Amino acid sequence: IYTITGTTDAQVTYNLNGASPVTVTLASGTYTVTVNGATTNQTLNLVSVENMTTLCSKTLSATSTVTVNPLPYAIIASNNSPISSGSDAIYTITGTTDAQVTYNLNGASPVTVTLASGTYTVTVNGATSNQTLNLVTVENMTTLCSKTLSTTSTVTVNPLTTISSQSTASQTQCINGTFNAITVTASGTNISYQWYSNTSATTSGGTTIGVNSNSYTPLTTTVGTLYYYCVVSGDCGINQTSAVSGAFTVNPETVISSQSTAAQAHYINVPFNAITVTTTGTNLTYQWFSNATASTSGGTDLGSGDGAQTNSYTPQATTIGTLYYYCIVSGSCGSNQTSAISGAFEVLPAFATTDAPILITSVSAVLTGSISVMNGYRVDFYFEYGTTISYGTIVTPTPSFILTGSANPTYLLTGLTPNVTYHYRLVGIYTYLGGKNQGAYVYGADQSFDTSPCTNPSISSQSTATQTQCLNGTFSAISVIATGTNLTYQWFSNTTANNTGGTSLGSNNGAQTYSYTPQATTAGTKYYYCVVSGDCGTPQSSAISGAFIVNPLPVPTVSGATSICNNSSGNIYTTEAGKSSYVWNITGGIITAGAGTNAITVTWNTVGTENVSVSYINSFGCSTVTPTVYNVTVKSAPTPVITGTPSNAYVVHALDTVHYCTPYVYGDLYSWSGFGQVSFSSSTARNCITDYLCNPCGVYGAWTISVTETNPVSGCSATATKDIYIQNP
Repeated sequence: IYTITGTTDAQVTYNLNGASPVTVTLASGTYTVTVNGATTNQTLNLVSVENMTTLCSKTLSATSTVTVNPLPYAIIASNNSPISSGSDAIYTITGTTDAQVTYNLNGASPVTVTLASGTYTVTVNGATSNQTLNLVTVENMTTLCSKTLSTTSTVTVNPLTTISSQSTASQTQCINGTFNAITVTASGTNISYQWYSNTSATTSGGTTIGVNSNSYTPLTTTVGTLYYYCVVSGDCGINQTSAVSGAFTVNPETVISSQSTAAQAHYINVPFNAITVTTTGTNLTYQWFSNATASTSGGTDLGSGDGAQTNSYTPQATTIGTLYYYCIVSGSCGSNQTSAISGAFEVLPAFATTDAPILITSVSAVLTGSISVMNGYRVDFYFEYGTTISYGTIVTPTPSFILTGSANPTYLLTGLTPNVTYHYRLVGIYTYLGGKNQGAYVYGADQSFDTSPCTNPSISSQSTATQTQCLNGTFSAISVIATGTNLTYQWFSNTTANNTGGTSLGSNNGAQTYSYTPQATTAGTKYYYCVVSGDCGTPQSSAISGAFIVNPLPVPTVSGATSICNNSSGNIYTTEAGKSSYVWNITGGIITAGAGTNAITVTWNTVGTENVSVSYINSFGCSTVTPTVYNVTVKSAPTPVITGTPSNAYVVHALDTVHYCTPYVYGDLYSWSGFGQVSFSSSTARNCITDYLCNPCGVYGAWTISVTETNPVSGCSATATKDIYIQNP
């Protein structure tokens, strides 16, 4: 806005910013120029002025500039909409740097802030509802320019996904029934639903069900128990899982899948095998019925005894006759089910059972069975057999009948053909002794067996090596390897190397097996062979064994004195020469020479009955089992000792008289020798002498005096000596 003043009513010409000139009249000497909505600086230039009365004019050059400052601005540059409930709502205000902006939130009291660096962030913490920011004014604090604003910005606050309730009750239905729907009540934004089934009451690991709804109706097409839960998803917050439902149980219809229909025949009072029905269903109950005909209607209710109200009933065999049985099964689902009729249950006064055969070979078998008859009846029985169930051959066991009670007949069949299937059964013919029911039959069930294929005996190898043992030693077993059917073995010994004409060895030591151990109880040489027999073919003889040589044990003999005087030496004892490992032992003496040879020298030193024993190894290498003992009587021998008196000195003098004695033993004889003139103290005992050392009877020097004492009973003698030295007086 410019104000031009001057001569009243003069006309002034001006231009703005050099634009086209404009002429105006200064009414009352003033004029106002207004530039509306200037956005840039404005310069007013006065060009001329003219007095319209005097027509005087003047060129002007005055100018005036209005500086136009820009208006401040502020905008809401961004926000973080949408957000989840409880999150922060955030706004960014941008505009003139350092300008002051006034705003309010949701129409509340205004708030003035400064746009430091040209921006300001408004945060609403934990917003739970929509938030609206309204800009009111902006002012440049330098130019003081301001502007009224009307900008608004809203942050949408979406609620979190939550489940407030769910179905948890259990339900039960029969198969193909209808469950009540189960539901979840959830809140949130753009929520979706995923249902799951599970075999256990847990909310993990389930199987997805393709239903996006807060309501699901479980199916009843499969028998069993399942549990259900729902996972709810939304734009805000985490997925939410419902609690697991109660058990949804689908029960099967009552169905009988199998039943016992086989016939049974039993002796009276012998329990039948139980009959059963196999069923599926829920809360099942059973009721068995008997009928005199093979029909499942019109039967007699069997009450509750013997399992008649369970799936397994045991028919009773208390009355002679025939009955049939069936069962009606009831349950929670479906209609009652009736089993098929059983086979005939016959209660007989006599009963035959064909038992399994035993001891089957290629050519024989033992037939077995059992038969019973009640009091007042007789039953005759036999076996019939053949290669088909038509049998064709009858064989009668012993005994062949019974009166009351039971029997277990058997029969050994022989002469059968190898590798053939045979059938047989036990047949009974019972007769009431009162005259009724004559000749009624009972049959055991068919049994079959296969005779073994028969292979002729054949020997593939046998022991033929020679063996040598000492008497009572142990030979290694010898054997044959043979093939064939039901082989038997018999070993033979022979004195020659021939596999005929031998001696049967019975059954000891494996003599009737494929392996036999020859015995070494008799010295000599034998040979062995085995005859192998089977169910078919010709018995086979093995090759003859090598020689089995049993060498004798050595029995040493001993030669030498059998009666000897004690303390005698140089006594020689001998045994057979040419052996080895001689072992000598003696009692009552010592071996002084020859140990380890066939001759020893012994000194005996103990009175009594003593012995010499010897063992050795003979030329066959056999050792003496028991050493040979050779008894020797060691007789008591005298033990003379010479003593002198009055002096026992070694040195004596010629012409002295010296007395010498040895102890006296009654009955013994004494013989003295020495030097000088000898006289005896006693003409009978003679155990003492007096020796006069005469001169010149002898020679001076060393001499020996001796006495020999002899026991006339044992014949043993001993000599004692004493050395003296005769000195010249």
